[in-house]
Amino acid sequence: MENNVTRDYSEFKKLDRRVREVAYRYRYARAKLNALEQSAKKDAYWFSEPIEPTKDSLRHEKTVFAVDNALTFLQPVYKEMIEKDYLIADNDFWWVHFYSRSTYYRTKRKAMTEFLSYFE
Repeated sequence: MENNVTRDYSEFKKLDRRVREVAYRYRYARAKLNALEQSAKKDAYWFSEPIEPTKDSLRHEKTVFAVDNALTFLQPVYKEMIEKDYLIADNDFWWVHFYSRSTYYRTKRKAMTEFLSYFE
């Protein structure tokens, strides 16, 4: 019995780590795109020529598009969990008023699994 619990926990942690990696890349890409957008606005003020997108900006756009696209296909409950736990992540215990601990972790596991399925 304890072996199953340990295995389930380690699988949960692996899923959590993978979603955190995707979320980190997403937040990083979003920040870079925002910075590039601000820079482009300043450059547009000074120069009349449009600036060509770079390889980095295209890669960041693909990352943001992929995550946003995956979120649109998730069930609303799963989407909320991914956004609040990983993408926004401003309050660690946002779920306390909505879910019991077991329901939260059970649903979170399903949300992480489904979210990651869009990247495989």
